[in-house]
Amino acid sequence: MEPPLDAFAFRLTNGNTWLLPPLEALAKTLTDAIELQKKTQQLSLSEVAERARRMTELAQLLRDKMIEPMPKKAAPRFTAGQLAEICGFDRNRLNYLIRKDEALPKGSKKGNSRDFSLEEVYLWVAAVRPPTPRPPEAKAPVLAVSNLKGGSTKTTTTMCLAQGLALKGRKVLIIDLDPQASLTELCGIYADIEVDLDETIGGFFSSYLEDTPMESIKPIIKESYWKNISIVPACTAMLGSDFNFPLISRKRPTKQIWTLLREGLEGVRQDFDYILLDTAPSISYTTVNAIMASDTLIQPLVPDSLDFISSIQFWSLFADLTEMFQEHEGSKGFDMIKVLLTKVNYNSEAALIVKEWAKLSYKDWLLDIEIPASAAASSGALSMNTVYDQMSGNEDASKRTIDRLRQPFNELCSMVDSFYSAKWMTV
Repeated sequence: MEPPLDAFAFRLTNGNTWLLPPLEALAKTLTDAIELQKKTQQLSLSEVAERARRMTELAQLLRDKMIEPMPKKAAPRFTAGQLAEICGFDRNRLNYLIRKDEALPKGSKKGNSRDFSLEEVYLWVAAVRPPTPRPPEAKAPVLAVSNLKGGSTKTTTTMCLAQGLALKGRKVLIIDLDPQASLTELCGIYADIEVDLDETIGGFFSSYLEDTPMESIKPIIKESYWKNISIVPACTAMLGSDFNFPLISRKRPTKQIWTLLREGLEGVRQDFDYILLDTAPSISYTTVNAIMASDTLIQPLVPDSLDFISSIQFWSLFADLTEMFQEHEGSKGFDMIKVLLTKVNYNSEAALIVKEWAKLSYKDWLLDIEIPASAAASSGALSMNTVYDQMSGNEDASKRTIDRLRQPFNELCSMVDSFYSAKWMTV
């Protein structure tokens, strides 16, 4: 059944239900904003600000109607099949261990099936598939996920990396460096309601304008809804943070302002196995700090001509930065640089062409792993869920699609963890 033409309607991902927000409130919000624009052919700054305020109110209305107000995000539960997949064996082996090993969690039995909490999954992984331990003297590698263009799944890739690595028994810190705060929202934190500027990296940077800077990011680390994943959140107030860097440089003329994040991470790099940075889609002081702090760079790339050109522009700007910092950062290097194709439409001739361009340009940087385009993934993003959040559910076509989407992220996490596990064994 199609929605009414005279109403705002949104299709929910869990069925064919149509949800209708209050038309009166929405209509008034939009009508008032339009009337502002009709007053003059040129929009004043105040009119733009008023329109922006009303759009923010509208967005909050929509969010409140699409999901229950201020819900607290919870980690998913895992089916027996998913647990077996995480542990690296089949269901028969899992069922055998459930019967024979009293020390392993049995999960919750529901009819003929079982499911397991995230904590129970961690206990299974520790018992049957423990990861290579990170030596105490080895610092957590810092991975920056960066792209100049929005819509490349940069934030989703960061979150999926964190979740996938956590399921391998790793302790992960994610840092949201993007004022849009999408990663923060993915973690179930309402950025502009629950996060103040001084609780973000922007606040950490600003502290260098004070007589006593923070020096370490440890005080601004928060726990997320997903055990073993911690976060330094972001909020829109960070938009002005970059303007502070010239002021910091003047106040502290001997300070190399592109090293602030790297120095701030030092005090926590032995508290975690991995640190992941989600950067803004721009070259800014904050992004430069992320690049200079990172050991690995991962660039998600949508195989589209504009996205490809944008990715090349990123590396052009990167080359310029290298020349600027060569005198001070001559010893700076990276463990890995990888380009990850995302939103790949295998039925698109244009996508196939751009993939060939990427192979020619990036060569060994280009991963064989590809994240396919999917309506199921888009639906999950709308509800602030990743393919790892959508673990539970019935054995229907949608769930099977999610399982297939999760596979390349599993491969990406395995590639990263295998690389650093090998490095840790040589320490």
